Amino acid sequence: MSGASIDQTLSKIDAAISYFEESLDRVRYEDAQRQGAIIAQLTMALPTASKHVTKAHKEWLASSLGRLNRAISRFDVATKPAKQSTARDAYSRYN
Repeated sequence: MSGASIDQTLSKIDAAISYFEESLDRVRYEDAQRQGAIIAQLTMALPTASKHVTKAHKEWLASSLGRLNRAISRFDVATKPAKQSTARDAYSRYN
């Protein structure tokens, strides 16, 4: 995977996280779960060891996943216990 491909994948992850956040804000839990699965697939497609993976790529991914974790935390605090498992399930798929 080239550096440009890594950049494209990270951009897709960022877009999926934005949609994930919007889905949670609009109480669309099934959409959020689908986005969680997409984020998991994209994250798993990233190479872990490659001459094209830079420190900036790693920082970008860490920042994106941190944003995702904060969205899930907000969701967990704002919802009833029955709904909390939805966010945890989505998060556990890619973390």
